[in-house]
Amino acid sequence: MKRLIAITLLLAQPLTAATIVTPPVAPKLLSRIAVAGMLYVDVRASDTCTSTATWTNRGVLGQFQSTGNPKFVGDVADTGIPGVQFNGTGDAYIGPRPVPALQGNGARSIEVWVYNPQIANEETLLLFGDPGRLGGKCAMNYGANLIFGACAQQGADYDLGWGESENVPFAAAWHHLVYTYNGDTTCCYYVDGQIRLIKNLPGPLKIAGDKTILIGAARANANSPGPSKFWFSGYINCIRVHGGVLTASQVATNFAAAPCLSISTAPTPTLLK
Repeated sequence: MKRLIAITLLLAQPLTAATIVTPPVAPKLLSRIAVAGMLYVDVRASDTCTSTATWTNRGVLGQFQSTGNPKFVGDVADTGIPGVQFNGTGDAYIGPRPVPALQGNGARSIEVWVYNPQIANEETLLLFGDPGRLGGKCAMNYGANLIFGACAQQGADYDLGWGESENVPFAAAWHHLVYTYNGDTTCCYYVDGQIRLIKNLPGPLKIAGDKTILIGAARANANSPGPSKFWFSGYINCIRVHGGVLTASQVATNFAAAPCLSISTAPTPTLLK
């Protein structure tokens, strides 16, 4: 734990409300976003504007079906940015199972544009895997817990925590959160285009392939068929899951691209060499 705090403070000084502001009402969108490997998940809030029952996935995996009653909000908190609203008690999406490339210790990057009005101890944005074994899951979080508030991977030696409360992205603003895993023993977590955490794991992850991907919640245990705890309470603009590791410069590029505003103006993924 002390080692993690030291790495956090050395590599990523905390960003405060004075240094990061909510994106303007009409942020300029770049025509391209950086993609690492295959783009498996690409869901955008604007694609739910007529119905939130199915969240269309523009990536190569299947679709996500809602449970509870997530809602489309065209203008979240007067920011001019749309989001899917999760109520924190029963709203979630159940997706397909991960392909082999995303199982085991497969390299990956997860991006989320998210607005969290009030941050709880643990809130799950996206979940892979099985909570029944050490290193067997990847729950990308936006919670306040200093041990596993950034990403819970089943076991303190695998979890990513903020280390210091000042490192938790502040509430009531849009943030671009990015998690990367290199397929071996290194995980990184970026906030608004800047590296915030680096975690050296005791061994590679062991993500199971028999559990569906969840958005907005986690499973209580290995036998839970669907979402049952750590419900997210807030708004998600878009999520992308890549089958490779985004570099620091690519993360910065995608942060500059801003959230997805509409079907017609959202950036189109393009492989960048």
